[in-house]
Amino acid sequence: MTITKRSVKGSALTYEEMDENIRDLVEGSSLSDGRGVSRFGDRNLIINGDMRFWERQITTTTNLPDTGSGMFIPVTYISADRWGWSWNNTSTDTLDAGDLTTERSTDVPEGQGFKYSILLTKNGTGESGTGAFADPLNPSDSAITSNHLMQHIEGQMVQHLMWGTDNARPITLSFWVKASQAKKLAVGFLLDDTRKGYFTTTQINATDTWEKKVITIQGSTDYTINDDNGKGLSVVFSIMSGAEGNVTPDTWVNTDVFGGVLHPNVPDSYFFEGVAGNIRFTGVQLEVGESASGFEFENYSSALIKCQRYFYMMGGEAVYERFGTGMVRNNSTQAFISLICPTRMRGIPVASMNNAGNFAIEERGRKAVSSFIMDLPSSYNPHLIVYSSGLGAGLGAQFMADNTTAARLSVQSEIT
Repeated sequence: MTITKRSVKGSALTYEEMDENIRDLVEGSSLSDGRGVSRFGDRNLIINGDMRFWERQITTTTNLPDTGSGMFIPVTYISADRWGWSWNNTSTDTLDAGDLTTERSTDVPEGQGFKYSILLTKNGTGESGTGAFADPLNPSDSAITSNHLMQHIEGQMVQHLMWGTDNARPITLSFWVKASQAKKLAVGFLLDDTRKGYFTTTQINATDTWEKKVITIQGSTDYTINDDNGKGLSVVFSIMSGAEGNVTPDTWVNTDVFGGVLHPNVPDSYFFEGVAGNIRFTGVQLEVGESASGFEFENYSSALIKCQRYFYMMGGEAVYERFGTGMVRNNSTQAFISLICPTRMRGIPVASMNNAGNFAIEERGRKAVSSFIMDLPSSYNPHLIVYSSGLGAGLGAQFMADNTTAARLSVQSEIT
C-alpha cells in the first residue's frame, strides 16, 4: 500500500512507518489470508452463492430427468445460475424420472441477509440406491443412483491459489444447509486437469434447521490447475448415493475410481434412502485462507454480469421484444442477425430458442421463423442465420418475439 504526503500530512509517523502499521493491521485481521493478501472484494470464488439469480426459471419446479447409464460427472444446468446437477439412474433400485425436483425457495437462514435458497426434493420412498460401487458402463450391474449439486470454477480464476507449488494456499468453504435428515453431508473438491478429487464430510446436527458449515482444506502442492477457461476447481455437494461409498475421505484420490458415483466411504452420509425428503443450500462461499469471513454480498449488476459470462436469456418482458438486428442477404429465406452479449462469454456460445413459433423476423412486416444456426461464432458478438421465407434481399431485419411474451432466447457457454 502506498501512502502519499497528503494522506499523512500533520502525522508524526513517517511514510515507512505508516506503510508498516497498515500492513500489520491487515495481515493480523480477517481481511487477510494470513500471507498479507487482502480479502477486500471479490474474495468469493463461487458465483451466485446466495442463489439470487435464476435466469432459466424462477418459480417453476423442475424435474431432474432420467439420464440413463454411463454417467461420469456430466452437469445439467436447470435451476440457479452457475449451479449444475449431476446424477444417474441406472438400475431397478433407482428413482423414476420426476422423483427428484429442484426449485427456488424463499426459506432462508433468519437474519443473514439471504433471500433465496436452492431446494432439492425427493418425492416418494423409492430407493436412492442400495448397492456398492457399480460399473457405470454396464447397465445390468446393480448401479447406484447418485445426485450432486456442483459448481465448476474456471482454471484461470484460481491461479492465485498457486496449487502445484510450494506456496499453495489453503481454501475455506462455508455454506448454509437445511435438510429433512440429520446426516453427514459429503462435500468434495475436484481437479479436472489432474483427475484428482478430495472428499470430506460435515455433520448436519438437526432436522429442518438452518446450520452454517465451514470446511478448510490445505492447498495442494502436488496438483496444478491449468490457466485456462476450462474446469479448474469444482465444488461438489454429494447428496445421494449408495450405502457403500468408494472414495476414501480426507485425502486426494484419483477420480478415475469414481465411475458413476461421487461419494466417500463414510457411514450415514447418503440421504433419502427409501424415504422422501428435501435439502436446501444458500450462502455458499469459497475463499483463500483458513477461516471463513462473512458472506460477500455483491451489488446486483456486478453479480448478474458474472452469471451472464456463462448463460443469459432474453425474452418474456414484452410482446414484439427485439433480440438482434441485421439484414437479408442474397437469399429470400435467410436473415443475418447480430447479437450483442452483455459481457464477453467464457467461450463460443450456443444459442437456442424455446419454440420457433414464438419468434419472428421483422422485414416489411413480421415473417415466421423456422430455425436458426450460428453463422459467425464469437464470445461477445455472435451472428446467426435465421431462416424464414418471403424476405427481401438487401433489406434490414430484426429478430424478435412475435405477439407473445413466451419467447425465450438462450445463449450459453457453460462449463460441462
